Order: sequence, then C-alpha cells, then structure tokens
Amino acid sequence: ELSNEEQYQENEESEKETAGIDKELTAWFQSRGFPDPSYMGDKYLEAWKYAKELKNTAIISQARGESISGSWVSLGPNTGIGGRVLSIAINPVKTTSIFIGSASGGIWKSYNGASSWQPVATGFPVLGVASIIINPADTNVIYAGTGEVYRMDTSVNNAPNPNPNNTGYNVWKTRGTFGVGILKSTDGGTTWRQVLIKSLSNLFAIQRLRFNPLNPKTIFACATDGLYRTRDSGANWTKILNMTLVTDVVINAKDTSQIVAAVGNLGNTVKGIFRTTNGGTTWSKIASALPSSFRGFITMDNVPSLGNRDTIIASIGVDEAPATPIELYRSADFGATWTGLASSNHTNYQFWSAHTVTINPFATDSLAYAGVTPFKYKISTQASGGTPNGHSDYHDIQFDPLTRGTYYVACDGGIYKTTNGGSAFTVSNTGLAISQFYASIGVGGIDPNFIVGGLQDIATVRTTNGGTTWSNFSGLSGTDGAACYVDPNDDNKVLASGDARNVRFSTNKGAASTAELNYLGIIGDSRTGFVSPLAISKANSQVMVVGSDVFHKTTDGASTWNTGAGVPPTSGAVFIDKIHRPALALELAPNDVNRMYASTTPFAQADNDIDTLFVDRTKGADILRTTDGGATLPFTSIKTNLPDRYVLDMFISPTNKDSVWVTLGGFGTAHVYVTGNAGAIPASNVVWTPKDGGPSASGLPDVPANAVIRDPNDSKIIYVGNDLGVYVSGDQGITWQDFNFGLWDATMIYDLRITADSKLLAATHGKGIFKSDLFTPITLPVTLIDFGGNNVNTYNEIHWTVTQEQNISRYELQRSSDGTHFQTITTLTARNSQTQMSYNYNDPVGLISSENYYRLKIVNNDLSYKFSAVIFIRIVSKNKFNVIGNPFQDKIQLQYNLARDQELRLILFNSTGVLIRREEYAAKAGSGIYTIAGLQQLNSGVYFLKIDSGGDQQTIRLLKN
Repeated sequence: ELSNEEQYQENEESEKETAGIDKELTAWFQSRGFPDPSYMGDKYLEAWKYAKELKNTAIISQARGESISGSWVSLGPNTGIGGRVLSIAINPVKTTSIFIGSASGGIWKSYNGASSWQPVATGFPVLGVASIIINPADTNVIYAGTGEVYRMDTSVNNAPNPNPNNTGYNVWKTRGTFGVGILKSTDGGTTWRQVLIKSLSNLFAIQRLRFNPLNPKTIFACATDGLYRTRDSGANWTKILNMTLVTDVVINAKDTSQIVAAVGNLGNTVKGIFRTTNGGTTWSKIASALPSSFRGFITMDNVPSLGNRDTIIASIGVDEAPATPIELYRSADFGATWTGLASSNHTNYQFWSAHTVTINPFATDSLAYAGVTPFKYKISTQASGGTPNGHSDYHDIQFDPLTRGTYYVACDGGIYKTTNGGSAFTVSNTGLAISQFYASIGVGGIDPNFIVGGLQDIATVRTTNGGTTWSNFSGLSGTDGAACYVDPNDDNKVLASGDARNVRFSTNKGAASTAELNYLGIIGDSRTGFVSPLAISKANSQVMVVGSDVFHKTTDGASTWNTGAGVPPTSGAVFIDKIHRPALALELAPNDVNRMYASTTPFAQADNDIDTLFVDRTKGADILRTTDGGATLPFTSIKTNLPDRYVLDMFISPTNKDSVWVTLGGFGTAHVYVTGNAGAIPASNVVWTPKDGGPSASGLPDVPANAVIRDPNDSKIIYVGNDLGVYVSGDQGITWQDFNFGLWDATMIYDLRITADSKLLAATHGKGIFKSDLFTPITLPVTLIDFGGNNVNTYNEIHWTVTQEQNISRYELQRSSDGTHFQTITTLTARNSQTQMSYNYNDPVGLISSENYYRLKIVNNDLSYKFSAVIFIRIVSKNKFNVIGNPFQDKIQLQYNLARDQELRLILFNSTGVLIRREEYAAKAGSGIYTIAGLQQLNSGVYFLKIDSGGDQQTIRLLKN
C-alpha cells in the first residue's frame, strides 16, 4: 500500500500538544515550499519587485483612462473580531500612540490608546511582524522585525536522502512565513526602508528587537540564524552569536557588555540561555537551576530604568503538561544564576509558539505573563492568579510606561487592554482587520450581502449585511474556521466547517446547524488536510461533497453521507487517491453533478501516528477527476504535463465540464494553467497550457497563486489571487495587469468570489475580506476633451471640457490624498449637449502643503459609470525658518519647516558684511534642526544669517553674547 512512498521519521510533539497554528503553518509552508523550499524569502522579494512594476504600469494605464485596476474596500471583520497579533510597541512619550505587528496582515497603528486602528503601509510585502520598537530618544524612529518562524531544524532523522539545503522532509511542519528582514522609519511610520535582510536557504525572520538601554543607536536583533547588533542605527549589522533561532535578548543597563540571549525551539539540538560579559566576544551557556531539557522556546524581560536592574525574568516553554510546575525563572545577578518561581506553569500546548512575560514597571515585584491564558504573579509571595480575557494564545504584553495599571496584551484574538492592573480586560479591535480567512468562502447566490467564511483561531463567521457586522456560525465557535459553501439556489442552506473536517450544515444561514462529519483533529489529523475542501453542486444542490483522504458525498441534502466519520475508514475502496493522500481542493462541474476534480498533496501522516511523515516521490502533488460522481475509486490522475506543484484552486467552465483553470503553489513555474480536454480518455491525453507566462512584460509575479475565477459576464476576463494580491486578464490569460487599487502593500489572497450583484470579493489571509467592482476596460460615455487643474491661492481650480454628451446623469469630482482612496467632493449635473461644454469647480484646500489627486466619475442615466484619468496638484507652502537661542554663544541652531526635500545654502556674515561661514545642507521635507557649530571664537556683536532655499531667500539678524 505504501510501495510508492518513502517514510521519514520526525521527533515531533504529540497531536494533543498543539493548537491549530501548527497545522496552519504546516499547510502554508508546504504549499509554498514544495518541491524546493530553499531561498523562499529571496524568491518572494524578487517577485515583489516585479509586482511593483505591474502596479506602476496600472497607475499609468488608469491615468490614461484605459482601465480601472480595482476599487477595493474593506468589509472587515474589524470590530470585536480581531486576529493574530504578535507584537506591541508603545510610544514612551505619548503612550496613546501604539504600533502592533500582526501575523500576516502587516503593521497597524492607533493614536488613541487602542480605541481604533488603521493599517500602516510600508511599501514592502510585509506579512508577519514579530517585533516593533520605538526609539525613546526620538519617537519618530521605529524599527519592525518581520517574519514568523518557529522551527529551523537542520537534520533529518532516519532519512537516507536529506534535502541538500538542510530543509529535509521531516521539517516541513510548523516552519513559518515569509519575512523581509528589518524595516526602519524615521518619520513616525509614514515611510520605511529595509535596514537588514539576509539571503538564506531557510526562511529568515526576526524574533525580537531590543535597544541598548543606554544608547538607542545600538540595536540587537534576534534572528533565525543568530543574534545581530548594529551600533549605527541599523546602517551596518554584525552577527555576535551564531546559533539557530535566537528568540530573545536583554542588555544590562548598568554594564551593557553583559548580554543574555535565549536560543532554540522545538527540535533544535542547542537550546537554552546564553550569557556574555564582554559584549558578545565569548558566550557561555547557563545551567544554574534552569531546566536541563525543554521543548519550547524562551522569552525574557528586565526593567532597565526602575527597580533592580540586575533582575531578569524568563518564560520557558518546557512542555505541554500542566503538571510542569515551574515555567518562570528569575535571575538577580543578570543571568549568572537562576531560581525557579513556584506555581508558574502557563504555556500548556503553546509552549512552542505563544507565551510571554513582562515585569510591571511600577511594581517590579509583580509580573504579567501568559501562555494559553493570562496570569499575574507576585515574586515575593510566589502567588499566581489568572485573569481570562476572552481569547487564548498570547504573544506579547506591554505596560503603558506613564499610566499605572494600564497594559495591553497581544493574542490570537487581537488586542486586549486593562486599566486596572489586569483585573479586567476590554477587547480593543475596532478597525483592526487582520483576520485570516481560508478558502473557500461562501457567498449568497441571491443575497449579495450574505457571506460566510472560516478564520484561523477565530472560528467560522458570517455576515448578513455585507460586512457591517459579523457573528459566529452556529456550532463552530471556539474552533479554527475552514471551508464554507452556500447553496447556489437557497442562501439559507450552508455547508460550513472548522478545521480537520468538522463539517456542519445549516438551513437558516448559520443561526443554527447540525453536525455532519466529525472533527478529526487529535484522533485523525492524518486523515485530512487542515482545511477539508467542500462544495455544493450547482446542477443539483441536494448533492454535496467533502474531501478528506476519502470521498464524502450526500445526495439528499445532507441527510445521509456515503462515508461515515469512522477512524480509520472500514474499506480502502473509499479513498480518493490512496491512504495518506488527503484532498487539498475540489470542485464540482456546474453542469454535471457527476464530474468532479480534486487535488492532493504529496504529504500525509501515517494512520494517526504524527511522528511519521510520508512523502510520495513518484507522483508528488496531484490533480484527479471522477466522471461518475465518485462511484469508481480512487479517482483518475490527470496531472500529465502540470509542474509538480500544489494545485491550490480550480475553476470549471459553467458550460463545458472539460474546460478547467487551475492555480499552482510553489515558485519557479507558471502559476495559472488551463485545459480544454480534462475529460480525455485515456487521461494521459489531457493537456495543460500555461496562461501566465511567468515574470514578463505581461505575466504574473512568480509567487504561489491561491485562487482563480472567471467573470460571469465576460468569459475573456480571468481573476487570479496570489500571495501579493489580485491580478486580472482581459484576454483569457494572454496578458495580465495589477488589480490592487485600494489594497495596501502585499495582500495574501486565499479566495475570490463574485456576488449576486456582480462585485468581486477577495478573502485574504491576514486582512479580512475586501470588495471591488469588476474589471471593465474604460470606454467613456462622453468625449472628454480635457481635464486639468491648478492651484490658485487657497483653492485648486479644476476644469474639464466635453463634447457629445448623451444620457449622462452627472459628473462626480473625486479627490484623494494618496492616488488610491478617492471621495466625492462635488457633483455637477450634466447638460447633455452635443456641442462643446466646459465645467469647473474650485476646491478649497487652504495654504498648507498637500498633494491632491482628482478624477471624474461620469455617471450615465442608468447609473453605470466610468472614471476619467487622474490629475495631480501639489501645493507647496512657503518655507519657514527660526533660530533657537538668539543671542547665541558657540553655535547657531536653525529650526526649519520645509514643504519638500531641498538644498539649504547658509551664509553667516558680520555687521560689516565680512563672510564668516558658508555651509550647505540637504534637508528633508518637514521639520528639523540644523546646527552651525564652532562659533565660540567669534566676537560679541551683531551677525546676519542668510538662508537660500530653492530660490527663496531669507535673512535673520542674530546677536552673539
């Protein structure tokens, strides 16, 4: 039965010890890494460069009025429902200003103490952000460490042929996600640049960033391949500890040559706490009172400014067993010796991925710590107490440094806040759209406002009002959400699921539901993918199918199923492919209830033995078909000439069951293929044709493609969702263009659906759900002769000229500050003249420097509309200068406020006109201070400073004491 497979052993934690995050990361990594997981970070960044070129091309195309490249708006969830948050950074000066890092939705910020949130665009493909720090000396300077990686094994047990890149098949589990190194902002998060990125065969991620407590120019970065340090604010980095998976670091504020680092996780050979007393030249492993072995990872905290600066608290994920009494350890001599804190077990099954500890800065005898649930601990009495806050799995805790009793916790349910020292918490997720949806989402075939979908860690959720509010799907709260499908003929009937084939059926849109197929987690994860795919037939909605390693089918509307939930199944005849090969995606032909396609992975566990992983090297990933409704098993492989990559999604023509589009994972190939003869007999005659051409002038970025759908109104228009966003082809895949206007940075698209009112929905893994108008090549319903504008004092004068107006309702003038998000500022009624007509509008914008984009929305009487090209007007206010400290003594401090980057030419001369000093300075836009130093030798008296800035001149009279 296993003759075509090779077996690899894996010393992995038992199934009961892990929550859904390990399955999520495993599925994510496999679909992107197979068959070659080396240098995935490099490949991802290279694809991002090409994606930016496509974006620029789309901007030009839209400006010319040739096409619209998406009009995405967020549907949330963005109220109580949050998502996985990994890190928190509080501005130490203005503590209502907070930045957080999510698991795959990038960076978010709040300026009101977490009352509301907004996304931070970095200009990079940022997904997971495990650490953010704000410079206490200049809070405009922010660093973000990216990537989420928990496992970096470097050996293969009992495997004769390990992967040459040391990423053998035994370590496909719980690996992690793309990172882009360390990003830095010097303007409070408005703009960012990369300051550290590594080219590694393994995934590269930053686990923690810390400032030197005495010098914020020195920063330490805990990375997957060691501990790095910069002494020049990130310009240059040096590795000072060469070990795998450095998870945390603390620096002694009394003597910064003393550094303590935490190393290792899961199967790493070297794990523990390491210490240096000479700035990293040499290190020693600390054994005093620490556990001799543990299976998780370590986080730490110390307080450099208050209390005993020699004190370090470490949270050590020892094991999942609640019987482990000690998981907090304390050092009073900055890491030389340690003692365990009694009754401090807290990590439970998240010992390897989610636990944290923080010292209360107002009472250093008190700790806030958390693993699955949050706790408080008093060191002097060794008393521990828990404070449930509504969600589980904690990654970070940060105290407000100025307000006693206030702190924030980051967990898999978002952000929670306490203002009474942890006695009670409030959910603080308003505006925070970071939920991670899975494919497929269900969409009403009649009601376009009904959507149902499964979320990582947040259950399966539904909305009946187009995303204004969301609620749990009955019977699936408290689970990892998974695939969903709405009966195309009756919105009330929904097949929905949680992870591991936990399938339920509802006849009232999810308000109530019945169990259909049992949950296979813990007892049978080897039987199914993390997300078991499912579908309802459009040809006969009484027919529903679910794919685990076997084919589950009902022909009576979920009353009975052809296979039960037995573990293991009673007969090998029910397997879709063969044992250990669960379904990854499946699709029923819209016009034939008996035609179905399913894809499988090359990976599976063996009969519920989670320590054994099977890899099919003869077939690899596969796509299969049945033509008789699954009566004949196993299904027939039609992979033929497809590259050996995961088939992540399929679209079957509504009129031709042999016409199938598929998308592929991995890197290094085309990612969209189509066949017109999927039903060919023999199956070896099936031919697949690539339709994205790879990276080219008209191709798609080389990243995994997760979703494909065809426009129901125009068969030439194809949409694809991949790890960088949404792309559209108007010519059946010959050429492609960016379709991401309204999305920020890279957005990982997991599913695409078209609503009953012809809108495109994008389900993302990290940013919730978005909605856009469908793609339409622009043909303006009027001849637009010109469209322009210019600034006149306090307003922008906008004008346009048209001719041959016919059936035009109105012109909506729209304005944007970023060229992406537009709002209507005025509406003018069309005159519907066949002769040339002129329109104008004066937009009051004031005298403050600003950038304004304008476009026309031209609306027909039937309410159809098109957009014009986009015009741009920049308002530059007059530069302002002021000298701080006049009279001066040994230096002149020139304070400036500039509307744009420019050269400043500074000339200092005395009262008789003698030149004293000439300096030039390349100043950045905004506020700043430039110092002319070394003036202590000047005689007392009157001086003049002449400032030349871009042709404008100003002279300031000065007095020297």
